[in-house]
Amino acid sequence: MKKATLLPLLMAIGVLVSCASAVAADASGKWTWSFSRAGEDYEMTLDLKQEGDKLTGTLHLPFRDGFELDIKDGKVEDDKLSFKTVMERGERAFESKYEGTIEGDTIKGTIERQRRGQPIKREWEAKRKKS
Repeated sequence: MKKATLLPLLMAIGVLVSCASAVAADASGKWTWSFSRAGEDYEMTLDLKQEGDKLTGTLHLPFRDGFELDIKDGKVEDDKLSFKTVMERGERAFESKYEGTIEGDTIKGTIERQRRGQPIKREWEAKRKKS
């Protein structure tokens, strides 16, 4: 192949590879992760639905007899996702902010919330449940 035709071909391949890696990850599905609190182990379940860059869904809490929270302000950009949940108790509201990176069937990220006016951040790693 001549150099004159090889260079445009290599450039086209480079553009295709760049475009493919820029495609947003798919966050839709059921995700689970575990954590320990006061010596007890709990499993969290997150049902997500992605439409374009918009993310909706429900977080199922393992305590309070199956309590559920709708996710708010959910979005997906490339392989990053973010959303928040708000739990209301009486006249008080407790907000948690979730951020993560999707790699195949794994989300790794952080959860941030306030406790007594101080930000608390912890890591989370969820796995997508196979259907």
